[in-house]
Amino acid sequence: MLILAIIFFSVSPLRGQETKSTTYCSSLLEQINTIEWIKDSLGITGYRAKFFEGLKNCKADKVTKNVLLEKLGPPAFKQKTAFGKPWKTHIQYVYYILNVDEIGKIKPFQGLYIAFVLDENETSLELVINGDYCG
Repeated sequence: MLILAIIFFSVSPLRGQETKSTTYCSSLLEQINTIEWIKDSLGITGYRAKFFEGLKNCKADKVTKNVLLEKLGPPAFKQKTAFGKPWKTHIQYVYYILNVDEIGKIKPFQGLYIAFVLDENETSLELVINGDYCG
């Protein structure tokens, strides 16, 4: 009985993590106002920044090239990349999200980006990555 109690209490915190809700990329993209996202291509209004945390942590699901272009418009740039096991070609759609300081001014020459990594045929979202850029 004591062993069962120890197992139950040592495993129960893990169960809480499993039940944590996952936000899928497709549901976040549905919340984005396309016109506002495109208007904020320079990051001046801060609209893109509102979605950055959610998008960088969302779980890849049924997002295709067409969904990205419909919801986010054309990317800042698109590039081919290769990674994984086995080594495969992927296509990245990169969107800029500029940093702003505490009073809302854009920080010069630096910002953030978010990239949606699709399979080679651009039919399936495989990964969302983000990072800093200097430009």
